[in-house]
Amino acid sequence: MRCQLLFFFIPFILLGCTVTGPAPLTPVNLSAAATINTQLALAYLSDDDSEHAKQKLLLAQQQAPKDPVVYNAWGYFYERTHDFVNARRYYQHALQLEPKLGTTNNNYGAFLC
Repeated sequence: MRCQLLFFFIPFILLGCTVTGPAPLTPVNLSAAATINTQLALAYLSDDDSEHAKQKLLLAQQQAPKDPVVYNAWGYFYERTHDFVNARRYYQHALQLEPKLGTTNNNYGAFLC
């Protein structure tokens, strides 16, 4: 009887042991990942860790290449690292993608002052 019960439960036990990979990245997941990576980049910048900030921004840009928030963050990154030519370029690109984005307008206006 015990052997019969054991054979009955083995398939269920094995089902619990299957290995599954990570969920495929959908556009929604990529956008959320880009948002998180952008936030991490800004946190690294506030800690004066520009190298890690740059890595996170590169990843965010790959994940959401048309997200104006990512380009705004790039503008801020370049402003903080004193690359003012690229700061202007990225702020302007963010505004081309979304002209009414308040944070970009604010950051770009402060940059121009």
